[in-house]
This record gives sequence, C-alpha cells and structure tokens, in this order.
Amino acid sequence: MVKNITCMAGVALALVGVASGATPRPVAKIADLTPLTLTGTGFKPMERVLVYVELRGETRIRKTRATMTGGLTAAFTGLSLGRCGNDVKLRFVGSQGSRVVIELHQPDCNDR
Repeated sequence: MVKNITCMAGVALALVGVASGATPRPVAKIADLTPLTLTGTGFKPMERVLVYVELRGETRIRKTRATMTGGLTAAFTGLSLGRCGNDVKLRFVGSQGSRVVIELHQPDCNDR
C-alpha cells in the first residue's frame, strides 16, 4: 500500500512539472543572408506567425505557420543582409501570444 501511494505521488509531481512551465520560450535566428531566411523554434503548435523585417527604412512582412513541433521558416526573396552597415529589426508575432524581437546593429565597414 505504501508503494502505491509513493508511486502515485511521484506521478502527480511529474505531471505538475510538465504543466507548470515546460513550454519553451520561442527563439529565432538568421539561417541565411541571401535571400534573408529566418528560422524559429518554440512557437505554439500550428500557431500563425507574422514575421517583420525592418531594414534600410523598409518593412517587409511574411505570414507563416509553425509546425506541430513549433518550428518555422520565413524566407524574404529579393532581400539580402550584408555583413556591414545595417541596422536590422526582426519581429515574430504569433497569434497565440508568442513573441520574439531581435535587433542587430552592424558596424560600418569603410574601406581604408
């Protein structure tokens, strides 16, 4: 009888751990510079996500949907990111509350 109670208590604690914050926070990164391709993980399954890129005074938007495992990819055809002189802001806004903001400030690369 004591073994059964101990086992049940262990299962209950494991379930509480899963339910109380096991959801990963979404993260995103630049996967490729040409064309600019962004990837993300940790979004809610099948969540609709708007991806914004603010670069050189222009904002571009892509609509995408996370996979069942919370991953996504957004490619911006015709947009490339060099290694110098760009300030870039990337925003991922999910329909179920997921959010990621990345700001990159690249140094100027003047020829010397």
